[in-house]
Amino acid sequence: MLHQNWLPASTWNPANNHLLPINTYRIAEINYTSENKKETTLSYQGNKNTQYDFNNYGFQRLKNITIDGAFQYKNGKDKAVQWSNVADYERLYPYILADSTMGNNNYEQYFLSGTYTQKINDFILATHCSYSAYGSYQTSDPRTKTTVSDLRTHLGIIKELPNHYAGISFMAGRYRQKAGSSSKKEHRVDYFYINRGLGNYDREFSAERKSISVKYHGYNLGTSIEWLPKNDNALWLASKAVWEINDLRYKSEQVLTQSNNRELDLQIGYRGYKNQLLQHITLDALWHKKNGKEYYYESVIVNPETKAIDYRLLSTSDKYERNIYQLTSSANFRIKRTPSIAWFATAKAGVANWKEIYRLPKAKQELTSGIFQIKTNWLKQFKASQLIVDAHVEYLPVIDSFSNVKNTLKPAARQTIPDFQIQSQDRWNYLLQMTYKRPLKEETLLNIRLLFHESTIKNSNAFAMQMAIGIQF
Repeated sequence: MLHQNWLPASTWNPANNHLLPINTYRIAEINYTSENKKETTLSYQGNKNTQYDFNNYGFQRLKNITIDGAFQYKNGKDKAVQWSNVADYERLYPYILADSTMGNNNYEQYFLSGTYTQKINDFILATHCSYSAYGSYQTSDPRTKTTVSDLRTHLGIIKELPNHYAGISFMAGRYRQKAGSSSKKEHRVDYFYINRGLGNYDREFSAERKSISVKYHGYNLGTSIEWLPKNDNALWLASKAVWEINDLRYKSEQVLTQSNNRELDLQIGYRGYKNQLLQHITLDALWHKKNGKEYYYESVIVNPETKAIDYRLLSTSDKYERNIYQLTSSANFRIKRTPSIAWFATAKAGVANWKEIYRLPKAKQELTSGIFQIKTNWLKQFKASQLIVDAHVEYLPVIDSFSNVKNTLKPAARQTIPDFQIQSQDRWNYLLQMTYKRPLKEETLLNIRLLFHESTIKNSNAFAMQMAIGIQF
């Protein structure tokens, strides 16, 4: 879905498509990305990435109706991935199928989406649906393989008032992942862990095996409310709430763990005049809470002759909790605007606190950091072409950090401790993007884009480059 640049990021109401000041927009693009992460990222992310992707998007307005559609294909490789045999690690954390062997993940992803809106009198009605299919595999033992399907649908409505748009939307989704590992070598076995966070793992089902397979079943619901201005010099309000639950299941559908995720995002802003220095101000408050429940079983022999084993549920326990709080403010300025030059800048500042605990055995990690960011966008219109330059500088200083995860005798702690050491370092991020547009023929533009990104912590830095070429028509 496209959005006007002043629309709040927290809104995902598909009815906002009808507010876009365009009639037709279509683009097809091919991208290549290369990233050398070195020691700046966490173990499950790997240290190098290469990716090719194709993106296609179209938007069309037909009187009181708008439609849009998108298709995306990605194909890439993450090198030196460790302590993760799943996709969508952050979504499923802390309950992760893992092993300690380092490997390379080959992956591909298909994404489809579409939006339909219609204006009826003072109301805008809309529906949006998206589907993502993802698969990954490794070609060395243990050979990890994942398949993911993620389906979401949105319904939205906007009521047009004299000076504002009042909107509400609802989202529902279904998530499935199958993850597993196996070895082709005849006598090879590996120790597979079902991690539970902060160095802990499931001691009943974690074991030395030749192969293992688990499933993740998830559902999510969400809603958003918006109060958006029709004119300049006005306040706006947007909020979003999301709830998601994910089960980790093993063999005959035993639920081993369950994570319960809740997220609330509230934004308040001011939209200034188009011809003044201050364009808009935003205050953004984010809260994200994740709780984890563990299920405990005992093994029971159901057939003495074959020694077949089943599992009987004994109890459950709420052991894991993570809270993230983030508060930021930002201001957008118009520095220069002429028929041939447009120059805008955005300044952002804030603070974030992240804390996770495991109740028994007791463990805790907490991190508080600052957020300081400056973005600038410069556009130059030539006689027959256009150049756009975007530059970002971001500084994330660590204000305070704490971890009492000390028991390195636990295999899973060999991931938790070094990962936290990386997270608790000051970080600088730099980004430079240049886009060149030139007409090929009437209503058809050639787009060429180069992007450079660098992320730096103490004694290490990561560098990424992206090249893209596309046609806008």
